[in-house]
Amino acid sequence: MTTQSPCRVRLPTGGIGLLEVLVVLGIVGILAAIATPGFKDAADRNAVEAEVSLLVGAVQSARAHAIRTRTTTTLTLAACSATSWAGWSVNSGGTAVETYQHTGRVACNSAGSTLTLAHSGLPTAAAWQVTLSRGVHQRTVRVEADGIPRVS
Repeated sequence: MTTQSPCRVRLPTGGIGLLEVLVVLGIVGILAAIATPGFKDAADRNAVEAEVSLLVGAVQSARAHAIRTRTTTTLTLAACSATSWAGWSVNSGGTAVETYQHTGRVACNSAGSTLTLAHSGLPTAAAWQVTLSRGVHQRTVRVEADGIPRVS
């Protein structure tokens, strides 16, 4: 027959200790430090792509408006500079048809701040281009004599 001593202390067998918590937090911190530059790079790339898509849509909208109404239509960039830009407006006959207020996420470099489209939807100048950039990412929207916006 075995007897148990009433003085026997029972140690806890479950739960998480302080050392385990510190190890897990250290691993999470290292992974976050490794992933952060990749997230910033992806955010920069996505910001440029989003603004380029909006600008291409505005060029297509201005071209469609010129053809539909058979009037000269302009797309004017607002405050386009190497550090920022404020958006654009599409005007026809002195009336604003469409405006876009830029959020300041990307910079702008333009070879001409106004794209003028004749009633046929074709540009009146030989070529127009805008380069949008953020960080190391940049994309150029170019409109040549055929009036179709191209991205490179």
